[in-house]
Amino acid sequence: MAGKWAFNLDRIQEKHAAILGTTDTGKTVLATALFRDLKKKTLFINTAGEPYPEKTANVVIDDPNDIIPALHKYNKVCYDIEDPKELDQILEQIKPVGEAINARGQRERWLTVFIDEVHLWGGKQGTEALNYFWTNGLRYGIVAIGITQRPAFCPHVILTQSHNYFFLGLTDYERQYLERYGFNFDEITAWTDKKYNVYVISGQESYKQKPVKI
Repeated sequence: MAGKWAFNLDRIQEKHAAILGTTDTGKTVLATALFRDLKKKTLFINTAGEPYPEKTANVVIDDPNDIIPALHKYNKVCYDIEDPKELDQILEQIKPVGEAINARGQRERWLTVFIDEVHLWGGKQGTEALNYFWTNGLRYGIVAIGITQRPAFCPHVILTQSHNYFFLGLTDYERQYLERYGFNFDEITAWTDKKYNVYVISGQESYKQKPVKI
């Protein structure tokens, strides 16, 4: 493992998460390091065509029909998405796998899905497919991690239904906006003002994460 994590990575694959920070604060590096180090199967939906997840993945695909074959063969799959409607197709592919696991009476978290630039997916209301990941995903063993450089414009469901939050540099406006959701930034602000530092809230616990490498 190239980065030393300040928290138990296994917990990240149990509940939904949000990675929130402004431009050039290390969100993609952090997300890619998690994508690399999480043990179970991971799918990175690469909205912005970022090179880091592509280089880290075992395979890069752009056809929804290739998702399940790729996940059967590899643990790290990067999907370069161009049309928001493709998220519905992606959900159609992976949902039956979770339903089958659920039908067997198992509560296995079999897949973690990273979704980049979530503020582009339907604004604060979110799209039907994106909202489904956060409201019903855990029932079918799917953990979702949303990444955004515009927290004040990301879907409401991500801020209310996530359990783990990663805060990088935030503007005063975004801090004030997020305080409406119950976050206290007194300590967070001083820590995240240092570039690439990450403040992590997991349930009732908090951690200071120094920069990771990929």
